[in-house]
Amino acid sequence: MEVKQTSEVRGGARMLALPPRSSARSALLRSPVVAQNSPSGSPVGPRGSPWVNDARGSSVEFHMVPGIVLAAGLSTRMGEPKALLPAGRDRQGPTFVRQIVTVLLAGGASDALIVGRPEDDRLRNEVESLDSPARFIVNEHADRGQLSSLLAGLNAADRPGVRAVLVTPVDVPFVSAETIRALIAAAASGAALARPTYGGRHGHPVVFARALFDELRHADPDQGARAVVHAHHADVVNIAVDDRGVLHDIDRPDDYQRAIDEVR
Repeated sequence: MEVKQTSEVRGGARMLALPPRSSARSALLRSPVVAQNSPSGSPVGPRGSPWVNDARGSSVEFHMVPGIVLAAGLSTRMGEPKALLPAGRDRQGPTFVRQIVTVLLAGGASDALIVGRPEDDRLRNEVESLDSPARFIVNEHADRGQLSSLLAGLNAADRPGVRAVLVTPVDVPFVSAETIRALIAAAASGAALARPTYGGRHGHPVVFARALFDELRHADPDQGARAVVHAHHADVVNIAVDDRGVLHDIDRPDDYQRAIDEVR
């Protein structure tokens, strides 16, 4: 995706602006993407397609960017599992996890990995019921904090051809597919770290390039992925989006109701 760089620099991080919604898909098609091979050695694109073509019809190869959904929390402040909350008014609509997987794949993620607790059969069943290439990943060390879930997802996602991972908590369910496309395009353009911003505030998901995988694996568990973000603050690409959903971090019932009222 082509993004327009603004003249403003905030705290050393680059600020980019997302193109208008009407041009987002065509911009993504114009963006060069790079290569991975199938086990047989033939180039493959997202979801196994053999090639991705740019707008001029020339063949380009594809770099995979899987999405990792962190869903191993206990939801104690919500009082019920957040991953299974309905993402619509009057407790209707798809669950948070179903909504997120749909948007990740619509936005171009090569895979969706949902990280949960080994005993969370309800979440496992929900993921396995999805008509999509989503996978339930068990975090055997969920009580060690959110970084343990990120690493469980990273270890499952990391394979040849993966350029970056896109990481989101399950309690940020209202991000648009256009935002996902913009983040994946930033990864394809070589960004080490990318995150969306709305109204000058940064949100989720966050993209971590392969170059940072080992730093994530060796991060201080008490600081989590934040330590890696802070260490590479000058390399962060902040993408301004018209998507308030990137800021919705739903922890309590009043957060849930507020988010539903604002985005639905």
